[in-house]
Amino acid sequence: MPFGGLLTVGLIGAGGSLLGGLFGKSAANKASQQQSDSAQRALDFQRQIFAAQQGNMAPYQQAGTTSLAMLMDALKSGKFGVGSTGDIPKFTAPTLAEVQQTPGYQFTQQQGNKGILQAAAAAGGAISGGTLRAADAFNTNLANTTYGDAFQRAIQGYSANLQGYQTDLQRRAQEYR
Repeated sequence: MPFGGLLTVGLIGAGGSLLGGLFGKSAANKASQQQSDSAQRALDFQRQIFAAQQGNMAPYQQAGTTSLAMLMDALKSGKFGVGSTGDIPKFTAPTLAEVQQTPGYQFTQQQGNKGILQAAAAAGGAISGGTLRAADAFNTNLANTTYGDAFQRAIQGYSANLQGYQTDLQRRAQEYR
């Protein structure tokens, strides 16, 4: 092949490469633009879904916010809830002085001491150390037993009050549902 033919083939090949490069870049740019457009459409679609979900949840968020505010107000005011204040009954144990003032205690103490003294009188009439120890033991045992009974009655009353409170609390909880 003559030199001119090689030059012509070289020039045609170079021109083809140049044109192929230009057209190839154009195809690559077009593909890149299509990918970018697809990604943008996908992102727009996700934003639409997110906005729709936010709109769907808005009434529930509002209801929760409103309910929470009402519940907190009720708790703070003592209207509702354990530990709220006010209507939760508190246990108060009876004092020994209160128990000793009850008619049953006074009667039992008088009769018991009278019996001890009458027994001492029947045995000789003198109040001995044994008689005083017997009276002391009787009074101590009476105080312990009577106080235990009074304490149990107070606990039972407290439990009944607590049961009433629990029933009321359950009723209120049903009203809030």
